[in-house]
Amino acid sequence: MKKHLTVPMNGGVRCLLKHQKLTGEHAGKPYQALFGVLQGAHYQDLREKAARDLGALDFDGYGLGGAFEKEHLSDILFWCNRILPESKPRHLLGLSKPDDIFVGVENGCDTFDCVAPTREARHGKVYTLDGDINLRNAKFRGDSSTLFEGCQCPTCKSSYTRGEKFVNY
Repeated sequence: MKKHLTVPMNGGVRCLLKHQKLTGEHAGKPYQALFGVLQGAHYQDLREKAARDLGALDFDGYGLGGAFEKEHLSDILFWCNRILPESKPRHLLGLSKPDDIFVGVENGCDTFDCVAPTREARHGKVYTLDGDINLRNAKFRGDSSTLFEGCQCPTCKSSYTRGEKFVNY
């Protein structure tokens, strides 16, 4: 596994050089940020090495990716973010659930991406403070109540209900 960490380091240097070249060639166009992505699975030594090596390079920010098992997420983020430059944004890649955002914030992450809510919403799932509900269940057909009572988000404040056809197609 340690051998594989030299690839991102070497690749990081190549990416930065190519990025500088392309940025110069596209003068007058909007700047496109380049983030270095840290890997290392759930191994502390590998994560810390990746954070030291890539953190020493002048990326615009850093992406924390790789194999995240939920029970290791907090530790992995702590190991990396205590080493990475505080002046650069840290992006947590590919969360599994929205509640992982809290773990990310508590451990120094600034931005996030998560495909799960969109993917699950296509199949009728909605996240609420009372837990997940599946709006495709028969009990929600014709239900005129709001998605989550008392919620002030734009969706809940709209006229959408639990029984809307847009969910039950």
